[in-house]
Amino acid sequence: MRLIFLLLLIPLKLNSYMFEKKLIIWNVGQGQWLTYVTDKSCLHIDMGGEASNFNKVSQHCYQKQNPVLITHNDYDHIGFIKKAYYSLPHLCLVHPNTSKYLRQIPLCDKPPELYNEASHKPSLRFKISKNDLSRVFKTGPVLIPGDSTKRQEKLWSLRKDYKTTTLILGHHGSKTSTSKHLLNNLPRLKQAIASARYKKYKHPHWTVVNRLKHKGAGLITTEHWGNIHIEM
Repeated sequence: MRLIFLLLLIPLKLNSYMFEKKLIIWNVGQGQWLTYVTDKSCLHIDMGGEASNFNKVSQHCYQKQNPVLITHNDYDHIGFIKKAYYSLPHLCLVHPNTSKYLRQIPLCDKPPELYNEASHKPSLRFKISKNDLSRVFKTGPVLIPGDSTKRQEKLWSLRKDYKTTTLILGHHGSKTSTSKHLLNNLPRLKQAIASARYKKYKHPHWTVVNRLKHKGAGLITTEHWGNIHIEM
């Protein structure tokens, strides 16, 4: 009788594990695609890069809602969205987007509740680039700044953030992001993740690596570790 009871519990345990909340940083080469997986939805933050594995994404997301957040419109951040629209049901954009490449993608009926956005406006004293306009998102303890620049970091990281423990390196670890100012305002930062390819693009840049070492934050790269899963 006990054996039968234990066998009945096994499927319940497996199902609870399958539906555990997690953030996946996909190994897309030089680019960015993150997915916050829950039992009902997959919130995607950007969908771009050099290569993708839609089979693995579908295993987590095929029968769920698939809202998409976009930090900015560089192709290495949005290049897979059109293909994903035909591969994943219920895919929609959380915010309106001006890119002609994305004009056929519908807007979501309801905004997801799994993220926060840091508000900031580019300074009018400087010439504005697309990277300056990057939206900055946060899911749980994970900060996702897109390609936001050092001067923009000073605008959206005005106060110390004691909840962030993981940083997705801005601009794939380029020297134009991840300033001392930002790191000083993340007192509990434990690790940084680079979605990049050092062999071809030299990202993360050695100056960023040194700043992280001085901070005492570990560096993880998709280039060496593949898809990275973070329990949320």
